[in-house]
Amino acid sequence: GSLDIDVAIHGPEMGDIWTTERESESRVLFKAPVTGTYQFCFSNKMSTLTGKTVQFHISVGDPIEAMSKNKNKDRKRPDSIERSIVRLEEGLMEIRDEQQYLRTRERIHRDTAESTNARVMYWSIFESGLLVLMGLGQVFYLKRCFEVTRNV
Repeated sequence: GSLDIDVAIHGPEMGDIWTTERESESRVLFKAPVTGTYQFCFSNKMSTLTGKTVQFHISVGDPIEAMSKNKNKDRKRPDSIERSIVRLEEGLMEIRDEQQYLRTRERIHRDTAESTNARVMYWSIFESGLLVLMGLGQVFYLKRCFEVTRNV
C-alpha cells in the first residue's frame, strides 16, 4: 500500500538485529553489542510506484564515557553532579526526539485529514450540482407532460 515498507538492520557480523515487513511506522531501540558497521536496509518492493518518506535518528556513543574521556587526565571518573548533568542532558535529548517524532506523526495525520476533507467537499459539490440538474430535468419533463398541443 501507500504506507508500508520493509526494514532490516544488520550487524557487523551480518546477523539480523531487527527485521520487519510492511511496516508503516515503528520505533526501534537497541544497543550495539559489538563495534563495527551496521546496515539499515529499506525496501519499497510491495508498491514501487508509491513514493515514501523514511525518517530515522541514530544516537551513537555513551555521553558519560565521552565526558570522562574529555576530562583532565588526573580525574578519571566524573563526580555525581557531572553524571546528573549528563543524565539530564540525555533526558532532554530524548524529550526533543519524542517531540520531533510526534510533530512528524501530527503532520502526516493532518495531511491525511485535509485530503479526506477536500475529497468530501468536492463530492458534496458534485452531489449538489447533480441534485440541481435532476430537479431542473424533472421540472422540464413534468412541464412537457402537461403541455397541451392543439391542432388547428
